Amino acid sequence: QTNTIVAEFRNTQNARLENAAKIRIDNLEFRYTKFNDSYRNWIETLEKHRDKCCLLKLFSNRQIMILIILLRKSAYQESLRSRFLKKLFSYKNFNNENDEENLIIKCLMHYLRSLNIKNCDLSDDRVTHLYKTHQLEFGMNTDLCLQNLSEFLNKLFYNGQPLLEERIMKDENQQFLVTLNPMKKMPEKTSYEHDMDMKTCCILLNIFNDRLPASFQILWCSNATDEDIRLFFSRIRTFRYLIFAIMDIDKMHHRLRELVLNEQDLLTREKQPHGIVYYFSRELTISRHGLREFQIPNAYRDPNQTYRQLVKLLQQESSNRSDIQIIYGTAGVGKSHRINTQYKDDNLSCFSINDKLNLSLLISSFLVFDSKTITTNPLIYFNISIHAPFEELNRTLFLLFICNSLMDVDSGLIFSLPIIHRWKFIIEIPYSEISGLSPKENFHQILPLLSIISPSNLQQITCENYQLYIGPEEELVARFLKAYENRTIDRVAVTTADGVEHPVQFDPISDADECRYYIYNCINNYAPDLPRNKIYELSFTKFLYRRIRFFIGSYYCWNDNVNRLGSIAMKQMIDEAQSLTQISFENNHYPRVYLVYDPNFSLHILHADWNCVPYDLKQLFN
Repeated sequence: QTNTIVAEFRNTQNARLENAAKIRIDNLEFRYTKFNDSYRNWIETLEKHRDKCCLLKLFSNRQIMILIILLRKSAYQESLRSRFLKKLFSYKNFNNENDEENLIIKCLMHYLRSLNIKNCDLSDDRVTHLYKTHQLEFGMNTDLCLQNLSEFLNKLFYNGQPLLEERIMKDENQQFLVTLNPMKKMPEKTSYEHDMDMKTCCILLNIFNDRLPASFQILWCSNATDEDIRLFFSRIRTFRYLIFAIMDIDKMHHRLRELVLNEQDLLTREKQPHGIVYYFSRELTISRHGLREFQIPNAYRDPNQTYRQLVKLLQQESSNRSDIQIIYGTAGVGKSHRINTQYKDDNLSCFSINDKLNLSLLISSFLVFDSKTITTNPLIYFNISIHAPFEELNRTLFLLFICNSLMDVDSGLIFSLPIIHRWKFIIEIPYSEISGLSPKENFHQILPLLSIISPSNLQQITCENYQLYIGPEEELVARFLKAYENRTIDRVAVTTADGVEHPVQFDPISDADECRYYIYNCINNYAPDLPRNKIYELSFTKFLYRRIRFFIGSYYCWNDNVNRLGSIAMKQMIDEAQSLTQISFENNHYPRVYLVYDPNFSLHILHADWNCVPYDLKQLFN
């Protein structure tokens, strides 16, 4: 009877669990169906409005969603718009409505400037006025939201007419194949191998003829989705007087690549004119119907001619483009240190690019930096690692410096450089001896776009033109190294006949070259195996400084009875600085004897075995 009761209880429990699981699954399926239907309705409504307002085709689906959020009125303090702005700009609360509105206008301006449409008034006053007259009321349906957004864009950009201006067109199909050279095979795979070589960058900069491209004119296939591809070809059909480029076709998933080629085939079959399209590829052939080989002019391959063409376009458009300063040199020569000492101030913001490039985070950081910048000359420092993803980085730099904007397809975020004032970018070029190239050749290889658009603003850092920086810390090190070298470091405090006590002191060295002499002399004499570059020199000097501060403390300055205190301590300090600069914990041979001191009073020794302590140090502490 007990077993029967237990079995019935288990069956009841199992039935209840199965029923609860079924209810939860049905609930999730219902939500999925509801969300899916809402999304499909949203897309259908959006496509309908895109057919009416061509400007909507210039923004992705997510970008349009963000524009709607920005135009929507806040019905309460924690509305969707407020939460979006607080998260994006890292605000906890807005002081008043004006703060929130100012951020909205700033955000809208980034999206509007990204279109790069000329002869349109995008002043703060006009955008603010149209924003206030086209705000979306709380509770508006999708259709009304898109209608309001369309009217807002049409009034700002005159119904897109600047992009629809008629130009001379040929009747034949305007689809060209740009055949790229095969990539050179490297002995070892390195992170700086990429498709955006010098030739590709030059051609891409030249094909847009009489205007600089906007981001919406280039499809980067390596991170494109089905929606991105269809929307891009829709732009080609709509804006038939513009030029478009399709990049990275060879790196696509075969399904998405087939979608691109199907769209290319549809363009070939259509009788209506469309925009000129350039397909960049190493694998496609001109045997495809509708594709013609692009005969690349010699001028399109020449970096110098490309730069002159770029300058001409900037002058025509009266464009206030960014100021770019390139800092390059061998590894460890002191590039980072030079930038941090020469340019470091409150206006400088540093962005490090290591083995990954998070575009969404970079855009968010730029948006926050721009919203808080009050100076008209902001400084951006790009510290680029030799392990950076250079293909993605070159693409990002092209969008930033040529298209004047950055956009992230995943998040829908857009950042556009200001029109009124120029940003200055200081870019540190990494170097690796593995390449076997000179620093300048290395620069041309890994970041060809920058070498084209900024050929003259180059500063090479060498050991000759940028010697070891001498500040108060370095001077103190040199002062006591000099005393160690001329053997005056073993002086002791003395008391004169009239009872006046004189501590051990040394005059500061005013000549920076003299300071470098004693520091370099110490390295050559006591650390000859130390690699000669700024990283090791600075490390050695900084480790010495932490120890040499002992010599300005009372224990040393007023010492009157311990013989050779200065020379014994200095020898140990140099040994410690040398070992710490090159320390490795891969084996058990690293040093285990160190001086430990209280700068205000005493000196101690840290060791693992008294028998391993040098004889002079033992005598000092005995």
